[in-house]
Amino acid sequence: MAGGLPIAGLTALSNLKALLTGDRTKLMLWGASGGVGHIALQLAKKMGASVFAIASGADGVELVKQLGADEAVDGHGDDVVQRARTFAPDGFDAVLVLLSGDDVQSTLSLMRQGGIISFPNGVMPEPKAPDGVELKKANADPMLFDQLNRLISIDQFQVHIAQTFPLEAAAQAQSAMKQHYLGKIVLRVSRE
Repeated sequence: MAGGLPIAGLTALSNLKALLTGDRTKLMLWGASGGVGHIALQLAKKMGASVFAIASGADGVELVKQLGADEAVDGHGDDVVQRARTFAPDGFDAVLVLLSGDDVQSTLSLMRQGGIISFPNGVMPEPKAPDGVELKKANADPMLFDQLNRLISIDQFQVHIAQTFPLEAAAQAQSAMKQHYLGKIVLRVSRE
């Protein structure tokens, strides 16, 4: 768990701090079953948000349900827009975007006026905010380590490791990241 948490956890927390303005914030989370997303989901719940999680595949939906999502949908198969409207009929307060694409952009119109969209470096193309919605970019802030440690110690916390590769198999790990997986792919440094 320790190797899969620091950067993903700080990236998730940095973005959530840019988004969450109080208890019961209605948060849409794109990429909820991925490496940063499954951590962001758990942190958002600990911070009082109501989370609409968009995951990858039936196994991703199952994972995010287990991690506490208030509603979980498959971004590849479910009617995301209709389910999102049902979840937040007055619009979403916040969206955390951890991947890109036309499907993501089509849901951003479901934001309420004054809402906030946040995303980390690496999301390309960057999302476009509708009028009246703020767009923020937040990357891993090492000054948040203490807060991250406090949040993960509150209750159960899971870092889902999809696969572990030895450091010398880094190229294989990179290839594995192009396939469907849930959670984190990590490298193991051997001690000799």
